[in-house]
Amino acid sequence: AVQNQLLFKALHNLDPAVYQALSQLKILWAGVFCVILLGRRLSLIQWVSLLLLACGASLIQLESTMCGGKSVEASGNAFQGFLSVV
Repeated sequence: AVQNQLLFKALHNLDPAVYQALSQLKILWAGVFCVILLGRRLSLIQWVSLLLLACGASLIQLESTMCGGKSVEASGNAFQGFLSVV
């Protein structure tokens, strides 16, 4: 229930493309911190998967900024939205 409230707050405060990119990058950072903090080793396939995920999130963000269509304006504080996603 708390996670759902935070996600709705993030959607209220962020542009949908930014929200989606940040949501996808949580998985990337979880993998990186798993290696750094827990000392786990990732296989080559896992590293490639994390890299592809980061590229996909970047392409979504890039496409939304280059699209030229009408952007949906966020109605709140972007920093609060960022903290809600993370």
